[in-house]
Amino acid sequence: MFQRNSNKGGNKKSSSKNKKDKKADQIIVKNAKYEGYLKKKGNSSLKLYQKRYFILVEDILNNSRYLKYYKSKELIDEKESNLLGSINFDDLTAPPVLYNCTLTLIIQSRAYKLKAENIQEAKKWHDIFQSAYQRATSVKHIEIDSTILKQSITH
Repeated sequence: MFQRNSNKGGNKKSSSKNKKDKKADQIIVKNAKYEGYLKKKGNSSLKLYQKRYFILVEDILNNSRYLKYYKSKELIDEKESNLLGSINFDDLTAPPVLYNCTLTLIIQSRAYKLKAENIQEAKKWHDIFQSAYQRATSVKHIEIDSTILKQSITH
């Protein structure tokens, strides 16, 4: 269930949707690059996979990318009171890994395991994660380079 967000203007119209669905769509359209359902492996001792709704959000002001997840699309709200968690792509310590239908995102304190319904969907998500990771790491390099340049100019 992978969806690329193609409505840039946020003017989704549907007479069959209720107000909560419309509000969720507006939030997604506003900042999201990609969205859809994946199964996330739990962090508890049972470590079961649970279906979650993921949204890759790009924060243009801070030049950051976040993978936010909710129990379902219907629970998305403007205040993010139903947000279960988020993964900042700036915190990834390695590129995203794809093995069969399982994607792994590794940050310092944890490895997130996400499972797609099929290999095609997993490859799409992997490409999206790879792109977000590359943008995050290229920004880090630019920031480091500019810091080095500033130091060399002042010394």
